[in-house]
Amino acid sequence: MNLINWQANFTEHQSHTWAEIQRVVDEEVVHIVATTSSELRKKQGWSTIDLSQMKMISFERKGWWKLGTEVIRKHPGAIHVFGGFWADKRFFPLIIYAIVHGNKVAVMNEPFALDAVGYLNESSKLINRLKVKLRPWVYKLTALLLTTLSKPNQLCILALSDCAEEQFIRAGFLSDQVFPFGYFVPKLEYENEVCNEVQQRPVKLIFVGSLLKRKGLDYAVYAVEALHAAGLSVSLDIYGHGESKEFLSSNSQSVSYKGEIPFGQSQKVIAEYDALILPSLHDGWGVVVNESLLQGIPVIASSNVGAKCMIEESGAGMVFESGNQDSLLKLLNEFCTNASLRGEQKRNAKDIGALITPKNAANYMKDVFEFYYAGQGERPKRIWCRQS
Repeated sequence: MNLINWQANFTEHQSHTWAEIQRVVDEEVVHIVATTSSELRKKQGWSTIDLSQMKMISFERKGWWKLGTEVIRKHPGAIHVFGGFWADKRFFPLIIYAIVHGNKVAVMNEPFALDAVGYLNESSKLINRLKVKLRPWVYKLTALLLTTLSKPNQLCILALSDCAEEQFIRAGFLSDQVFPFGYFVPKLEYENEVCNEVQQRPVKLIFVGSLLKRKGLDYAVYAVEALHAAGLSVSLDIYGHGESKEFLSSNSQSVSYKGEIPFGQSQKVIAEYDALILPSLHDGWGVVVNESLLQGIPVIASSNVGAKCMIEESGAGMVFESGNQDSLLKLLNEFCTNASLRGEQKRNAKDIGALITPKNAANYMKDVFEFYYAGQGERPKRIWCRQS
């Protein structure tokens, strides 16, 4: 199997799966990469990855069309996997070029935001509202164009979350050509692993992420302070890049800002808590959910977090209605007051953590491509499903 991986921003949380994919396919994977970092991502704690062990072609701005079309022509039998329709604006015309020239194409894409929120920074509310209105129509036009140009079993979608899967099908792509996928990182082992048994002590919650309105942090802060004021022994520690004073007061007795976690240490820190809370108004996936489950720590997430599918399938946490304060309060109250529930969710987190590995993700992607493009085997089950 010959794979060409097109990446606008090849990040650490994708590289582990691609390293495993190289181990399960018989030809060298070629990575066409625009960048491996950005100044904004660096500020948020992301690290530049080492691609020295991979066959990498730099996707420069100058001469990009010539380079892109040459790669496509030189690999007529390859499966070209694009990391998004518009993650890099140059990808879409190259996707069309590849389809028109008879190449197999797969597009790995996150869901688009349903609320007017900035993704990596606090951008214009007017622009965000305009994007919310236009995105569904852009996706419909995209689906119409690509399904018209492509032949059967030539184009498939790797949808990053259930929400993305629903959006692509609603836009006009066939359900048979849309496959669920996600981001996957390895479990990190530590010499002194924290015991995950439920103990009779204050419930400790953790938030890890950028301090942006999109992350819904104000909902988590309000809920924890309300429960603490009602007499529950619960606390929330906040870790991440941004202005914490916009979300919590300096005299809070139950919520604390702990600064930023060094890159690669999130799992170690999360393992010290009873649950991770991710109340995002929009999160394409949310790799921190993986990191928590890998350490056997339940997750309380909003319904707009892409990785919620792993929680819902496994029972390794709870999902509340995004933007609904009462929904979050109800779930947090239940979690904090029910020790047996916390214990069950911890056990479930440990179970699902054994499934969501880069190795399993690589085998799943290979199975998807063999099933879709070559008609081999049965339609693969998503890797976070419990095994029957």
